[in-house]
Amino acid sequence: MYRSNTLSSENLLKQFLQNQLLDQEPKTITQVSYTGFNIVEQDDQLLVCADLPGIEKQDLEIKINHDVLSITGQREVVIDEDSKVYAQGQSSYKVDKTIRLPFVVDTKNVDAKLEHGVLTLLLPKADSEKATSITIH
Repeated sequence: MYRSNTLSSENLLKQFLQNQLLDQEPKTITQVSYTGFNIVEQDDQLLVCADLPGIEKQDLEIKINHDVLSITGQREVVIDEDSKVYAQGQSSYKVDKTIRLPFVVDTKNVDAKLEHGVLTLLLPKADSEKATSITIH
């Protein structure tokens, strides 16, 4: 009977977990900047979409000053110090994005939604930015 010196896939996985995950101290959570944004002009408004997974609306701040949009927020992943961590794929991160827009925004008519980790802003052009017709006498 032939015996192989190779480990079964189950034993390899077990060995990996013991060597790589279980015997190591949990690593500290790093902070990264996330900037998944799209800005599209549609008629007299801008559509801004931003992927912000895990950020709750109470942890998000949106400011518009004339033609400058600022989005700041953060997601914190908290793991109890007494917990034994076997794997960690989630991380905390901060968003701090300032964007110069192509026109001044009518801030009184901005529509903002945060659903399923996607921020959607509809930013209408201010009346002062819209073209007006001039009658020739």
